[in-house]
Amino acid sequence: MCLSVAQKDLPRGGNLWGMKAVLRRSGCQYWALKPDHSLPALEEFSVCVNIQRSINNSAWTAFTYLHPDQSRVDLGLGGRGGKLHIWLFGMNWTVPDTLTVGQWYSVCITWSCSLKQLQLLISGRDAVVANIQPVGMACRLAAGGSLTLGVAHYFVEGKLTVESGTNLQGDITLFRVWGEIRSPELQSSHTCTDGKVLRWHERAWDTYTCPAVTDDTLVCGKGTHT
Repeated sequence: MCLSVAQKDLPRGGNLWGMKAVLRRSGCQYWALKPDHSLPALEEFSVCVNIQRSINNSAWTAFTYLHPDQSRVDLGLGGRGGKLHIWLFGMNWTVPDTLTVGQWYSVCITWSCSLKQLQLLISGRDAVVANIQPVGMACRLAAGGSLTLGVAHYFVEGKLTVESGTNLQGDITLFRVWGEIRSPELQSSHTCTDGKVLRWHERAWDTYTCPAVTDDTLVCGKGTHT
């Protein structure tokens, strides 16, 4: 069966439900969160993103949130050497990579400072829970960091620079953030709920040469979100 995907420019200021970032070429590798939509400090949070990989590259990145002093990755998700990697407060955890190329997956990460608990949920199942003692004073997500979808990044003389060999080569949609823990049951039953801290909205993102693309096959299309 052949599925057609229409591509068009997004009206300025519109929501992105039913649309995705297509990150599959050298000139179109990532989106970046605009500075005026930077995240606040969060002692507990849920972050969800839908991703589809188009090739089985050994290193890829769904998203990276860099601490505002650029010293560490405060939060990130990607794959390296056949394992899923979750970065939190400069530390790194791995689980087996079960994401098949060509399929969509909803991946959610939750963190609670009071519980010292990190949780990974993939498409409403395969929940992985880790009890963590953060190093030093790191217990909450720092405010005002830089966020990219599709690549890892760092800064050179104040300029955001892509970390070579970390790009996704695929599609991303529905990157959302809540300032609370969403249970696996809530995430499974309310997959099309927009974030409270960060919504899936055009005004939040610098898309550069990668305009959002309409895809009528997406599970959560335009008009389906709450």
